[in-house]
Amino acid sequence: MDKHILFSLPGNSGLTKKLSNKLAIEMGKAEIRTFPDKESYICIHSKVRNKTSNNLWL
Repeated sequence: MDKHILFSLPGNSGLTKKLSNKLAIEMGKAEIRTFPDKESYICIHSKVRNKTSNNLWL
């Protein structure tokens, strides 16, 4: 099992997909919302158990 997972932040999905394919790293699924007061909500929908703590966000 691959121990890394790559997540995309808003506006970087193309780069994340290319990097994920190039490095053969799983691309994670996450829901990201920004509220009017600039606070953020991030819900990770991918399984991250047994993944390394240096998960990547682009």
